[in-house]
Order: sequence, then structure tokens, then C-alpha cells
Amino acid sequence: MDTIINRAEQSSGMTDHHKEVENQEWIESLDYVLATAGPERVIELMKRLQTHAQQKGVSFPFTANTPYINTIPASETPPYP
Repeated sequence: MDTIINRAEQSSGMTDHHKEVENQEWIESLDYVLATAGPERVIELMKRLQTHAQQKGVSFPFTANTPYINTIPASETPPYP
């Protein structure tokens, strides 16, 4: 079965090697931003990239990540079976 992704890969002519090189370049860029501007800047960039991708029609899978903070200290947590 021919998927949209497979057709896009075929038309782009990008090989697995080229994809890996491009991935590594993105990772190195992110590492540079982290080292020079800190995690807050990385978070800002990632949010902006996601927003931009969504505006271009890219759908992301739902993730239920919430800023959970356990308010019960570990010493007061009841034992579990």
C-alpha cells in the first residue's frame, strides 16, 4: 500500500543517509542553542516550530503531558502492595 509519506519520500529523492545527515544537523543546532542560550530558548524554539508546522497542516499525535507535581513528600507516601 502506497502511503502519502512513501510517495513524499520517493518524490523528494532523499535517501536514508541524507535523512540521517539532516537529522544530525538539526540535533547539533539544537545542542548549540542549548549550550549558548539555555533550555528556555530551546523550549521557545520547539513551541514555535510546532506552531508553524501546525499552521502548515501538520498534525501531531495527542500527548497528555501535564506539569504534574507530587504534593505528598515521599516520606509520607503510603506503601503500595
